[in-house]
Amino acid sequence: MSFNIFSLTDLEQHLDRSSNRLALALVTLGLYIANALLMQVEVKAHLWGIPLPTAIGFGLALWFTLHLAVGISRSRRL
Repeated sequence: MSFNIFSLTDLEQHLDRSSNRLALALVTLGLYIANALLMQVEVKAHLWGIPLPTAIGFGLALWFTLHLAVGISRSRRL
């Protein structure tokens, strides 16, 4: 008995890309939640009324979100 598996490399690439996107989405979600909680902390440094560490964290989360959106739009698949 023998099996011929065609396009297994395509499946592997698809799964790799999907898992990378899922991991980036989870990290981004964690950043948004952590920064929302960090808004409660009183610090002296503020940027536009937002604590500076929180502003940096939200900026990083926004960059990850845009990176993910661009990657999805380039592949033309949701």
